[in-house]
Amino acid sequence: MTDESKTPQDGRDATGPLAGERLAEARLKREISIHEVATVLHLDEPKVRALEQNAFELLGAPVFAKGYLRKYAELVGIPIDAILADYYRLNRSAAAPPIVGSRGNLPRDISPGPWIAGLLAIVLAAGAAWWWLTGGSEWFDNRTRPATLTPLSRDRDVEPPPSTAAETEPANGEIPDEEAAATDLAETPPVDEPSPETAAEPPQTTGPAEVLLSLSFSGDCWTEVTDAAGERLYFGLGTAGRAITVTGEPPLQVLVGNSASVRLTVNGSDYPIPRSARRGDTARLTIADR
Repeated sequence: MTDESKTPQDGRDATGPLAGERLAEARLKREISIHEVATVLHLDEPKVRALEQNAFELLGAPVFAKGYLRKYAELVGIPIDAILADYYRLNRSAAAPPIVGSRGNLPRDISPGPWIAGLLAIVLAAGAAWWWLTGGSEWFDNRTRPATLTPLSRDRDVEPPPSTAAETEPANGEIPDEEAAATDLAETPPVDEPSPETAAEPPQTTGPAEVLLSLSFSGDCWTEVTDAAGERLYFGLGTAGRAITVTGEPPLQVLVGNSASVRLTVNGSDYPIPRSARRGDTARLTIADR
């Protein structure tokens, strides 16, 4: 009897649970509900159960199934490489090379002649438009302007008649009206106008105070932190000796998978996790501004 006869037809190892089954056992051990897993993975609960039962075809393409397995493994603290190894053991065709079809006909050679002619026509049209816009129209206008006739010699000898309008000077030292108006304007002191720098500035408004949250890990702990707007400030697996710091608009929503291995500090002060926020190893709490 060969070794292949000992292996089930679906590739499942008979020594224990694989892939989604291992994740389900770890979830039950950590007392995490299906609803919490569905919230983290952004799936509905039936698809989470299908993932735990290794029914990967219900999740769509293989890339989606592997992505959900990665996030699920981070949530329950199982090495990702081990879960993916189980997945490829169950789905041996997932890593198979793609099938290459028959070689198609090569495209026929395209003559560059029409392309060169079209490009040359475009260049000529652009040059003509540029010449017309930069002065070509003026050249046409200059050709149609009538010539100015030169006066005859007898016309050049005739001097224009003297102006009959005699310039009169003001008598008795009187200043003309225009000069008097200019003098009045010069003597009038300028009126001070408020400069733009002295104009009242609008009052500045300050935004809502942000909360400074620090997390120190003494062991592996999956963690997710979101702010009041629902924006995710941190999402990942904290490891022993690691510390992270985030800031955001309160209240902050914090979800940790292993509450015993994490220490919280809010605005520089220790923030103990209340007993009411714990559910087994998992803790979910809301942090407001202190």
